[in-house]
Amino acid sequence: MRDKTPKWVRNLCLSASVAAIGLSASAWAGAGRSTFVLAPDINDKLMPDLVEAITTAPQGQLIPISIVMADQAPRGQIQAWASIRDKQLRREAVSGILKEVAARSQGNLLAYLEQQQMAGNVGDYIRPLWIHNVIGANVTADVAFDIASRDDVAYVNYDQPIGPEVFPVEPAQDPQGPIGAIECGVDLMDADRVWNELGITGAGVVVDVIDTGVCITHPDLANQIWVNPGETPGNGIDDDGNGFIDDINGWNFESNNNNVGDSAGHGTHVSGTVAGDGTNGEQTGMAPDANIMMSKFWNSFSGEQTVWDGMQYGVDNGAHVITASLGWPRSMSPDLYTWRTICENSIAAGVVVIYAAGNEGCGNPPYNVRTPGDVPDVLTVGAVDCNDNQASFTSCGPITWQDVDPWYDWAYPPGKIKPTIAAPGVNTLSTSYNCSGYTNMSGTSMATPHVAGAVALMLEANPDLDHFGVKDILEATAVDLGDPGKDNVFGSGRVNAYEAVLEALASATIQFNFPNGLADVLDPDGGTSIRVEVLAGAVDPQPGTGMLYYRIAPDGSWVSTAMSEVTPNVYDAVFPAFDCLSSVDYYFSAETVDGDVVYDPRKAPDDFYSASVAQGSELVFAEDFEDGSGWGVSYSNMSAGRWVRGIPVANGGTGAPEADFDGSGQCYVTGNTRSEDVDGGPGRLTSPTFSLGNSDGIVSYAYWMYTSRGTPDTLDVEVSNDGGSNWARVTQHGNIGKWAEAAFRVSDFIPPSDSMKVRFLISDNPDDSTTEAAIDAFGVTEVYCDRLTLTADPLVHGQTSTLTAANCTGGTTVYFVYSRQGYGTRYISGLDVTLNLDSPKLAGSADADRSGFASIDVKVPNGATGINVWLQAAEYQRKSTIVVDTVQ
Repeated sequence: MRDKTPKWVRNLCLSASVAAIGLSASAWAGAGRSTFVLAPDINDKLMPDLVEAITTAPQGQLIPISIVMADQAPRGQIQAWASIRDKQLRREAVSGILKEVAARSQGNLLAYLEQQQMAGNVGDYIRPLWIHNVIGANVTADVAFDIASRDDVAYVNYDQPIGPEVFPVEPAQDPQGPIGAIECGVDLMDADRVWNELGITGAGVVVDVIDTGVCITHPDLANQIWVNPGETPGNGIDDDGNGFIDDINGWNFESNNNNVGDSAGHGTHVSGTVAGDGTNGEQTGMAPDANIMMSKFWNSFSGEQTVWDGMQYGVDNGAHVITASLGWPRSMSPDLYTWRTICENSIAAGVVVIYAAGNEGCGNPPYNVRTPGDVPDVLTVGAVDCNDNQASFTSCGPITWQDVDPWYDWAYPPGKIKPTIAAPGVNTLSTSYNCSGYTNMSGTSMATPHVAGAVALMLEANPDLDHFGVKDILEATAVDLGDPGKDNVFGSGRVNAYEAVLEALASATIQFNFPNGLADVLDPDGGTSIRVEVLAGAVDPQPGTGMLYYRIAPDGSWVSTAMSEVTPNVYDAVFPAFDCLSSVDYYFSAETVDGDVVYDPRKAPDDFYSASVAQGSELVFAEDFEDGSGWGVSYSNMSAGRWVRGIPVANGGTGAPEADFDGSGQCYVTGNTRSEDVDGGPGRLTSPTFSLGNSDGIVSYAYWMYTSRGTPDTLDVEVSNDGGSNWARVTQHGNIGKWAEAAFRVSDFIPPSDSMKVRFLISDNPDDSTTEAAIDAFGVTEVYCDRLTLTADPLVHGQTSTLTAANCTGGTTVYFVYSRQGYGTRYISGLDVTLNLDSPKLAGSADADRSGFASIDVKVPNGATGINVWLQAAEYQRKSTIVVDTVQ
């Protein structure tokens, strides 16, 4: 029989029972843990853990290896391509040079492996990479020896299969009873402010999650799963030519198929923290409109190359972010050279790379942080709890690469500070791989996807950001924890998603600034002006390109007009005349010096600003519920959780507010005992009648809405213009679990009248959820045309004050009224007008002169100091603005 021992093996000795190199199968199997003695060049190419694996493997057993080629892409060339500003061109350029190097150097070795595969000496799955010039395969010991003897191979590494210890997860408390509508980490990082105030949800951002798979049918994730646009499902063809057949949602790199389902739970939980949208009741995701690309690397045992496969897949298929809640402790001898090179190449291609720090604590510096979280440029995530306390398990820095060829950098001490940043990762609630529910997990595994979701929000705000731009902003806007400044526990601090997105917006291509604010009300005669400043970001604005776009809402055609340039890139946007009480939508644009058109709002014309056309606006009804008179409560089929006015019970049970919104004390809340929530319903909270005759109005309010488990419930808002006989739905509020503000324009839903009402409806039907709601800070602002204007001298007790009405009809009697009760509604039939005062009393009357002025003098009673007085004037079918004053 031919001796297959590689020629470069010398003095190969086994135990004393083995007398020759050509072992029989039985002799090899009985060799136990005997030791090879290898020549120096063999030691240089076979990594020590691979030598150990070979010595303990039965003859003919396939051993997983990764083969690092000698030919690698020049770092200088990669760095040069990485400076390309256009991220798509940058990705193509960096990927192109890496693919070119792999193509020119791997052919001969791949041919050899395929030949040995036919002989049964190499497994079915040969995995060439280009993201780093590496080939993975399962081979016999003899094949490993042959490979290590080749001049085109730098070294051969043991791709040791690893179990669940690769995931930095700790025991967590099971969810107890009802759960908050927004996961506490999402809330702590202010992601909900990003959605609600900035309209940014991660839309269009693809996150490559390298993990155990994902339940693609979970209601909270089904709409967020990435779908390969170049692939036709189920046709058995690699339609897009990326090397994977029917890779619709990603790829299973352990099993080499397109089944990305989750049989372990870790990946579904991580995915839910990135992008869960709350459809099934709990808002777990930071970026609820981001897309999850699943690179499944692990089912029960897997190795380093399977993660590298997932990283390459993300770079090659358009992922903007790579996130992996996993890592290899240094004690497991990870392939440091390959890890760092792949991470740096992915970053060079324009992808943001995020890894967990690990759960090794702080006891073994500089080796607590796992690989590749210890790669210097990687965005490495440590863990805190939802009170910003250090998680007991989180790995602490520093890290060092002082002994790693070819870098030899970050000598310890002091080493390099790690982690980069921290995020919540204790008892994190997220989606369960039962494909319907939720579960809690703890670990830097849970902190990492919080950051990945925050990055998705940032990239929607500014798609031009690369890894280093994202990293700089996250660190600059983080909430500093622990010792002042950056440290080896929290890094630069806990991520603040809202501030990070604001900074991302500010660093975008160009920015729009409105130093005097936007217009809510436009003059019907025209001439309303908005000052617009177009500011440089990543690129300069082109002077003279500012444009205003407007339309009559809701369905008018958009009209564009050039803004008037005051100084370079500073404009006045001037609106023309419009019919009074119409509504106008508008947005802006300007060009960069590169010729790109940038809009504000960013998604215009799908998003836009709105204004009412009127002579003015006035608050005509306000309620903080300290009095609450005139509000009605009714209900049907409701056994608990009826609307109650009062001070919210502190810790009033899961989901209930702990205080009112405006700080006055009282609000309307459902139930208001520690053990009571909404059951059955609906319960209705109905406002008093208010008047908007011959005008329009903006209704504003603060609301609390919580619903957990079971069928998701909503807080419904309706408006009536006939005193409550008929109702039009305005909106439905879902889970939020905190106070929020909302407003609507009445005429968008129903014609305004003198008999307006608003009501709020809450129910739990079927009775299977924990549901709470509250209402506070209710107000009605009237926008009007052809209104009298009232002014009053200061009210001083014992003295005379003059009340003057302007814009009156000449020769018409004008009546001046006052109230000590506040805002309300009172129809005066003789004038055919509805006053906006509660229990108004006549102060006097006067005829208007030709100029439209009428005035009276009133004596303020002695001893009236401190009394609040509401004043209004009216003539036939017209009324004035309201003056509110306190007697001095």
